[in-house]
Amino acid sequence: MNYREQLSTRCPCCSKFRHSIVNCPYVHLIRRPENVIHRHIRSIPNERSKHFRSKQTKENTLEINHKARATLRKLRREYVIKASKKLKEENNDDNANSNSNKNG
Repeated sequence: MNYREQLSTRCPCCSKFRHSIVNCPYVHLIRRPENVIHRHIRSIPNERSKHFRSKQTKENTLEINHKARATLRKLRREYVIKASKKLKEENNDDNANSNSNKNG
């Protein structure tokens, strides 16, 4: 294709009259070494965010479980002691009432 034919035809890719699709810079990648080198030489600052750890400490669940069991054992003992005292008092009252009814 000569120069006059190139002027009359339009490039289908970029719609310019200066070249045909065979020579179009949008279709054919032409790397310039200066640009490639410059792109890799300059450093991009790496912005890192500070990671804040929580101040919360881990709980020892096994220890908490043992403490809860010990507390429950203590409550059960106190309950049994109170219930046994109440039963003894009721038995003493029943015995006293039955003795007074026999005497009376």
